[in-house]
Amino acid sequence: MMWEGHKSRVLVAAHRGERHTTPENTLTAFQKAIGLGVDMIETDVRMTRDGELVIMHDADVARTTDGAGLVADMTLAEFKALNAADGYPEFAPEAPPTLRETLALCAGAPGLLMDFELKDYPTPGNEDFAYESCDKAIALIEEFGMGEKCVINSFSGKLLEYVDEKYGHRYRLHGYYPFEIMGGLSKDPGELLYCLCMISQREKGGRILPRSQNVCPVEWFEAVKARGIIPWVGASIRSSEELLECARRGARLVTTDAPGDALKMLREMGLHE
Repeated sequence: MMWEGHKSRVLVAAHRGERHTTPENTLTAFQKAIGLGVDMIETDVRMTRDGELVIMHDADVARTTDGAGLVADMTLAEFKALNAADGYPEFAPEAPPTLRETLALCAGAPGLLMDFELKDYPTPGNEDFAYESCDKAIALIEEFGMGEKCVINSFSGKLLEYVDEKYGHRYRLHGYYPFEIMGGLSKDPGELLYCLCMISQREKGGRILPRSQNVCPVEWFEAVKARGIIPWVGASIRSSEELLECARRGARLVTTDAPGDALKMLREMGLHE
């Protein structure tokens, strides 16, 4: 299992790097998170119009850069001309990174794990683009020797099933709970997923509505563990009380926007080395 060799009861993943104080999904954010001693970097992979893999959470670059437009409509040159530190006057301008640049940085950090969220979904008419993006990402992950040090993550159950089938169950797959959040899932999640993020939300009428509490019900944790899937928790978990309760319910990792704070709290509670 991925956890072998780790003494910590709850691991810490930096959500898009250390985005609490630095521009998200930048090499600066990843480097800061590594310097804090995180166990994992979580990041988002998309493909440009000319087939290059880049790091960007949103489909449109407008929220996190000085530009606008869809990543899938841009060339790599257009993407690299953006400033991902826009809105952070204390930081020098910085182009958003490629997946290759990110792997070159992270693969050199001893013991660091990775969570690659594949953001190009095989929706009707976009299947070829999504599968090409996925295959290229996996090829790069293998080139940098990270295949055994990562999870492959997507909100598209259809894409996760593609990875599982094409690559012979080789990769640890990361999904979400409730399972309905993942689109296109046809397999038994217990046969497909290695781990998942417990989302403190519920679906109703096609919309996802916030729950009244951040920590998911204990019954949800038990249902996930009964299927042999490892429960993780996400960025909505912020306080030491919430972290402790998640650990009691079986969470093995927290993905957080403020990894320094999470590490401090977990260490004070004896949950992280």
